[in-house]
Amino acid sequence: MIKRTRLKKCTRLKIQLRLKILTAALLLTVLMPGQPAFANHVFYPAGTDYWHVEPLSGPLQFPKQEGNWRTGPDGREYYYKDGVLQTNYLTPDNHYVGADGAIPEHTSLEEYDMVTASRGCRAIIVSKSGHRLEVWRDRQRMYSFVVTCGSNVEGDKVIRGDHRTPVGEFYISRKIPDSFAYLALNLNYPNSEDAARALEAGIISKGTAQSIADTVAKKGYTNGDTVLGGAIQIHGCRIFEGKDQSRGCVEMLSQDMEIVFNIMETGDKVIILP
Repeated sequence: MIKRTRLKKCTRLKIQLRLKILTAALLLTVLMPGQPAFANHVFYPAGTDYWHVEPLSGPLQFPKQEGNWRTGPDGREYYYKDGVLQTNYLTPDNHYVGADGAIPEHTSLEEYDMVTASRGCRAIIVSKSGHRLEVWRDRQRMYSFVVTCGSNVEGDKVIRGDHRTPVGEFYISRKIPDSFAYLALNLNYPNSEDAARALEAGIISKGTAQSIADTVAKKGYTNGDTVLGGAIQIHGCRIFEGKDQSRGCVEMLSQDMEIVFNIMETGDKVIILP
């Protein structure tokens, strides 16, 4: 009887010990540095080849609202809502219609040679007019997403507060997993070309222009703390309204941003076209 009681007590203690170890392991997993808990977000371990791992949510699939699309005399499809033609609008089935109410037939994306630009590297290309963002890797297009840009849609960014999305070639200067906008990739705006133009126009000093150029040469982080503005990002949105309304950032669905954030790394190329 005594042996049986001791055996039961020993078994009970082993079970309690195992439960404590399991609990501690779970706590360590949750509290590990660099592993913040974001809803519906995937953080892969260091060294993972992102190109061979499918993100949790994946690209969103939207059923096409056949009753809202009408074919015009020119053979293109136009989007109507409650009988009214919609313009400059992101449709619920994830298409952006321009000022004429149709999906742009041709944008600057088709004119840019991404096969060459992405050779041996990862690269993002954005078309402001086409409201598209594509992810490329070594001459292959991997993903294409709908995006929106700055509320001042015409032209290149020149100065802080103009609400334009800059045009040119940049790199990712920082990945921000705890952004207020649900994941963000910070771009090195202003770049060397922006600085050179601003110097020539007398907007910034020679010292400021040289400081920007030196930082870009090292692929460092540019905080944009000049009259040219800064903090230009590609980021998700907790509420994505599908309109060009940012202060210069490229905005996209948070579920799509998960994919881009997990694929791209600091230093990767970003090309923004008009």
